[in-house]
Amino acid sequence: MPLRREVPRESPPTIKVRAKNETIAKWIKHPNRAGFTKEGIGFWPNDTFTQKRLRDGDISLVVEETKEEAPKHRATTTHREAKPA
Repeated sequence: MPLRREVPRESPPTIKVRAKNETIAKWIKHPNRAGFTKEGIGFWPNDTFTQKRLRDGDISLVVEETKEEAPKHRATTTHREAKPA
């Protein structure tokens, strides 16, 4: 009987979540032991457990605002001044 080779599974991406209130932050923990900071923020894997808690309203997704800077262009001159004759 050939040996069975285990294929490493990729873990789901981590998302930033916020607890609904202090009680949730104190008592709800992700099964992988991820909890919340004093501010109620946690980094949880985006899996079925997390999706259920999001649907139930126990946690909410924290959306980071990204500031996109306008590209910096060099000022270029399109014409040259005419030299006096």
